[in-house]
Amino acid sequence: MPAKPSTRQYLGRLKRMARGGKRAVIVLQNNPDPDAIASAAALKLLFKELADCDAVVAYGGVVGRAENRTMLKYLGLSMRNVEDAPLERFDVVAMVDTQPGFGNNPIDDHTQADVVIDHHERAQRMPGIRLCDIRPNYGATSTILAEYLLEAGIVPPMALATALAYGIQSDTQDFGRETSEADINMYTRLYPIANKRLLSRIEYEQEPREYFTEVSRALREARTYGNIGISWLGRTINPDMTGEIADFLVRCDEVDWALCQGLYKGTLYLSIRSDFRNVNADRLMRSLVEGLGVGGGHEMIAGGQIKIERDSLKAANQFRKQVERRFLEHFQLDPKNRRLLVSRAGERVGKNGAGNGK
Repeated sequence: MPAKPSTRQYLGRLKRMARGGKRAVIVLQNNPDPDAIASAAALKLLFKELADCDAVVAYGGVVGRAENRTMLKYLGLSMRNVEDAPLERFDVVAMVDTQPGFGNNPIDDHTQADVVIDHHERAQRMPGIRLCDIRPNYGATSTILAEYLLEAGIVPPMALATALAYGIQSDTQDFGRETSEADINMYTRLYPIANKRLLSRIEYEQEPREYFTEVSRALREARTYGNIGISWLGRTINPDMTGEIADFLVRCDEVDWALCQGLYKGTLYLSIRSDFRNVNADRLMRSLVEGLGVGGGHEMIAGGQIKIERDSLKAANQFRKQVERRFLEHFQLDPKNRRLLVSRAGERVGKNGAGNGK
């Protein structure tokens, strides 16, 4: 098996591909997260510094979560929806934090990617890709791109250092899941440059009232089956809410695995989380959506998508129930043996004044 190229060799390839007035586009997954946004900003800077190439950053879906919008504003990073940036117009197509075949990005069978830089498990063979740097042992793609910058002798500006540090911090959940020594080392190098106040602001950015309405509804609907937590959002305000609610459910001391689903603009989004290390949420998600849609992820976190014709809530609900059955069957749990996560009795206690801080 040939040796994996070094970061310096990858940089050389990147420079050769981008120089000469080439038009480059950096493609993110649909509904990009902080790790993807920070990675794209770093790669855009590399294209400019290495080859004087002004790359366009393109994404699918929406930028929904407040932390993502705050990061974009601080970075001053202009991103274009892929509908406004047709990929066939570009000479170099780069992908960060996602891959061809994942189904969670705008790349279709008719588009050839030239560059793939990611930290997820390889989805498939990718012939024709001239720079393919996939490091599944890393906790964040931001770590890889930060290594590229430092290898190129580029000290990231404060805004970019802040974004990269937060990308590492968020994708590893404050180094609590799937963290490598490389992630810790790179965060340690970025942190002194980063804006500490902004790091906190991004993480704890204010949310609109509708966000709290959705969280309340999700928790009222949530059920537990043994050590499993499940919630159904129905129509959701943005696709990131499924991951956010799954993260919240797995914090319950009785829940080791969580599943949350929600419908957004014709797609049923799925998120699963585990409190266990060294499990395979990626494989489990793929089994949940087999024959229905696409999915993947990491050991403790995974996501999936199922296309819903005519944006039908009724059809989405049918798929949701099928996924839940597969999820419970995987853990050999009886669907009849369920409890509401938030008990009605608990609500009455609050109304009577007990435990309500009065």
